[in-house]
Amino acid sequence: MRQYALTRVMTELSVHQGGESVSQVLLCEVSLGRLRT
Repeated sequence: MRQYALTRVMTELSVHQGGESVSQVLLCEVSLGRLRT
């Protein structure tokens, strides 16, 4: 759960930065983490 919260914060940060490609990569990592769990 801690890892999920961390990825969520990182995704929010990337969105605030305005990096679409970065947020997309983070989203992929988040979905992969979800599948792992």
